Amino acid sequence: MAQQVASDQSLCNWPRSWEPAWSSAPPVRKRKRDFVRSLGAHAAIDYNVPGWVDEVLRVTEGRGVDVILESIGGDVFERNFACLGKFGRHIIFGSTRGPGQPVPPSQLMAKAQAMIGIYLPVYFARPDLIREGLQDMVEKFVSGSVLAQVASVLPLSHVSEAHRLLEERKVSGVIVLDPAS
Repeated sequence: MAQQVASDQSLCNWPRSWEPAWSSAPPVRKRKRDFVRSLGAHAAIDYNVPGWVDEVLRVTEGRGVDVILESIGGDVFERNFACLGKFGRHIIFGSTRGPGQPVPPSQLMAKAQAMIGIYLPVYFARPDLIREGLQDMVEKFVSGSVLAQVASVLPLSHVSEAHRLLEERKVSGVIVLDPAS
């Protein structure tokens, strides 16, 4: 069973074989935590509540998580890392609160952990990787093994409203902008 930390703004129903055990996402409100649980998480932990790291370790029976998908950074980065279990992978794709403190290699080695940074423009030099990833994603969506959680469909002319909803965290799932509307 995989355990993960995920951002609720891009959640999909991943294949049940991946079965997320819990999620520590931005679900500040009960509605967001309920949404994360509806996707298969066994627990949804609010990282804005003091002591959330202890709660993650309690829920995972002290093992920590297998995968962290990090988009926040700052002080949350260090606390997320404290939740990472042995052989865990910390994948960083954003840092809205700024970068966290550097992690010494010996800290990664002590638990055989890996830290991976993703910056989309780097992939532009490797269109084969983008094509392969997109083909895999489309196949999963077409087969129905992955279902996008669509929060709203708006006309493309309402892009500013879509940004406002995202910035105010008023959606759970993705917003689709329809150019035909």
